[in-house]
Amino acid sequence: EFSMRFQDIGDCNGPRAEPWLDVDGKRIWSWPRIYIYTVIDSQWFESFMAVIIVCNIGLIVMETDLEAKCYPAFIDDRDLCPHAEAKSEPWIKTINMILLVGYTLEMVVRAYVERDVYLKNMWNILDLTIVVAGWLGQIMTGFINVSFLRFFRIARLARALRVFIAFREL
Repeated sequence: EFSMRFQDIGDCNGPRAEPWLDVDGKRIWSWPRIYIYTVIDSQWFESFMAVIIVCNIGLIVMETDLEAKCYPAFIDDRDLCPHAEAKSEPWIKTINMILLVGYTLEMVVRAYVERDVYLKNMWNILDLTIVVAGWLGQIMTGFINVSFLRFFRIARLARALRVFIAFREL
């Protein structure tokens, strides 16, 4: 049994088998699980998430541009830089938190639908890793070396790979 994400079930000549039916055609999933599956498995949902991810990339570029304003003047004491960690643009932190919560909800919902096969898909593992890294970055801010936190920004960029799989033709 493999993850349902980005794969067609059944052969390409016949109708797609519904994962909520057993071999005898009996419904084995709850109605909420079926409904959520039809939403997250749809092309419009993947396209919507791809747009969100592209916007997130733009936000990362803006953050990086702000951070660049700290150098070389604040190279020895980055905390004094008014642009470090988007201090000069607080809305960026708010949007980042909203995106992180959204990605977390998507991950939880997808795990609810896919259950024991969730971790059998590399895209799900990538999303899980990025979401966990995002929460670790939120929790560790102020406690650890700032250069280590840049790793979390790079991890967020890895989510951009999903843009390519959102459009199955690519």
